[in-house]
Amino acid sequence: MRGIGRGRRERLAVFLVVAGLLAVALLVAGCGGSGQTTTTAGTGSSTQSTTAGGSSTTQSSLAQSTTTTNKYPAKVSAQGLAYSTSSSGEVSGSTIDFTVEVDKQATKKVAVGVREGEVSGTGDMWRAAAWTAPLVATDLLNLDLADYTIDYEVSGRIDGPSAGALMTIATIAALTGDTLNPEVTMTGTINPDYTIGPVGGIPQKLEGAAKAGKKTVLVPLGERYDYDIKSDKMVDLVQRGTELGLTVKEVADLYEAYPVFTGKELPKAGSGSSGTPAVSPAAEQKLKDLTTENANSALQALSEFQALSQDAQDSNAAYAQAAQDTLTKADNLVRQGSMGAAYGQSLMAVAYATQAYVRGIAYGIADWQKLALELKGMSPEKDLSDLATKLVATSPKTIGEASCVMDAWANLVSARTAVTDGTNALDEIANNYDTLTSDELGQYMGEAINMYVYADVSRSAAEDDLKLAEVAQGPAVSSPERIKQLSEAYRRAAEANLAMLDSAVIPQKAEAWGVSVELAKIYMQSYDTYYFEGTAAVAQVEALLEELPDGPARDYAVLGASFKAFTSSAASMATNYNYGAQYDDNGNISGFTYDKPLT
Repeated sequence: MRGIGRGRRERLAVFLVVAGLLAVALLVAGCGGSGQTTTTAGTGSSTQSTTAGGSSTTQSSLAQSTTTTNKYPAKVSAQGLAYSTSSSGEVSGSTIDFTVEVDKQATKKVAVGVREGEVSGTGDMWRAAAWTAPLVATDLLNLDLADYTIDYEVSGRIDGPSAGALMTIATIAALTGDTLNPEVTMTGTINPDYTIGPVGGIPQKLEGAAKAGKKTVLVPLGERYDYDIKSDKMVDLVQRGTELGLTVKEVADLYEAYPVFTGKELPKAGSGSSGTPAVSPAAEQKLKDLTTENANSALQALSEFQALSQDAQDSNAAYAQAAQDTLTKADNLVRQGSMGAAYGQSLMAVAYATQAYVRGIAYGIADWQKLALELKGMSPEKDLSDLATKLVATSPKTIGEASCVMDAWANLVSARTAVTDGTNALDEIANNYDTLTSDELGQYMGEAINMYVYADVSRSAAEDDLKLAEVAQGPAVSSPERIKQLSEAYRRAAEANLAMLDSAVIPQKAEAWGVSVELAKIYMQSYDTYYFEGTAAVAQVEALLEELPDGPARDYAVLGASFKAFTSSAASMATNYNYGAQYDDNGNISGFTYDKPLT
């Protein structure tokens, strides 16, 4: 009896559907919660956070940065760190001057500019950072990127994302009117969650900082020790810095780095005294009901699985056990009152239980060509079409509803992509049955089942988004045009992320795998679901723009797909570039080069 290959992507695919929805479930629940007002002092020795309950807690002894500056255009200059290799092979560190200029604009058009001092002075990775930096900066400060024009001017020739964190800090300073300490510099990439990612060549960069008269250098958390190209050894950066007259500090995120540059703290959103986000009773009950429905669906699938032959059960016991385990986790989370997390686990249980049942049925069928045709006839494509029709007719009135609808579109995009992928795998079986090996048939069948289950779970998640929208609260949607502006910002940032991956990661993978760059992209989509979903979501954006008429429905659809593309591509950057994911021969992530930040 043939075994169904599990497929290289499926180990992450099912988890990612749930993980993404889990985050949104918590977000939507928060939209339905009680309000919280944060009052910050622009100057002085402390800041206070005042919650709806009236209590207040002191946050810091530093003055807090504000966003009240009206002095535009605003310019902030900084010196980033770089290293280069000469034609003779000599490695040296240096500084790169750049300036960020911010101005107000009335056209509400998202635009980021890069001005070069040399022809082709910057590359894909620098431009990717130039898109991510303003997106992160305005997000952290709760500003609208479309209200500003942001331009970066750089001298010399440079590429790479290692100045991303410093570019973000300089952008925040320009927006707030803060001043950067010229004796401080840093190296590190920037992630969408404000964390700072690892980089290379730091020993040489320290030499460049010392030559430029810097006194303090910030490096990413987890890089206390880094490889020295000159000595071919790992070195202690703190010790190397002392030898060069520098103070070297590890920083995890912008909140740690910004005060070193400015003496001021960045505002932290939602910093109430309890540390627990407020969830409306209606949203909490809705999540609890959805969790119960998912748990019952998973138990029903497991019951049907247990009615199959013993061989079929034994062959797919791992999926059934995973479903049981996640159901137990969901139950424990409900008892703890963590409804968002419980919902995520319950949806994961549905995915595992369905995988077990469908694979068990396929195990008992000898004619896989016939099975492929039957599965193709069970494609959830019509259900997705009906869901799209429902979404087009949905007109959100509040921010809470809007966030739910946006995520429903994102889940629909994921489902559509998965259906296409699964159908393509089934077509391979139906059209090439006589020439495929047993292992190849197993891989294609495993991929098809996985993608169809993935699609159905994503569809279910989208349906649940709409149910949550019924109880989501928040202020009224007062600026519909901002939906289109946000979608443009996220789409372009996603494209910049993918360009960075294609220029920095893919060629290295191609060399390691001994294949062409184009084939490496295909392999990467199989190994890394983040990269697969990022590229697929960008393509879906173009499809949505063509198939939907201009209006609010298209704006929400494109925003959902663009946000999906951005978060997925950013996760792929973090996984494969910042943290150096290591893959085994089967496509499993076996470890990370930099794992300290992941803690």
